[in-house]
Amino acid sequence: MHVCMQLMLKLMHLPPKFHNQDAKKMQDVMLVTTLELAEALATGRVMAEQAVVAFGHQLLATHMQTNCLTDVFLKEVLARVQHLDATYQVTGKPVGKLHSLLISIKDMNSFINQPSQSNVLMVDIVLCEGANIIAKTNFLQMMLLFECSNPVFGHTANPYNLNFMLGGLLGGEGMLLTLHGL
Repeated sequence: MHVCMQLMLKLMHLPPKFHNQDAKKMQDVMLVTTLELAEALATGRVMAEQAVVAFGHQLLATHMQTNCLTDVFLKEVLARVQHLDATYQVTGKPVGKLHSLLISIKDMNSFINQPSQSNVLMVDIVLCEGANIIAKTNFLQMMLLFECSNPVFGHTANPYNLNFMLGGLLGGEGMLLTLHGL
């Protein structure tokens, strides 16, 4: 199955909580800096599941507008943070220095439909420290072009003018930052 179709199917079969989010609860999580969110997660003021649902909702909205994602792991991350929340409730301590923080990574898959059998070291480190990889973002073809476009996932639109592509190496990542997707 083509990777774009796999992504579309994943997005269509997400739990309803990612589509029906209470705006007030979402604002409580979304309107803070990363450091503030890290502290809120580490102290239990914000539960990890609440953060995943809020950022997952925004992540989907950002992708629908700009085509910035190549893969999402919302179901997997939701299961992982429920475990992290349960561990926090029992021990009263965060799991790792990055307890429940959500991170996206640039998709660097060289062989489409042949996923790597292992993570790069940096991914293993952030996972060990309690972070969660929520999505992979779009990238430019062979890392040689000036705009974020490739023949597999298409182009990532510029949020300020959807008729233009986004420039630069970190196109999908840039979209998430610009539109507060992560």
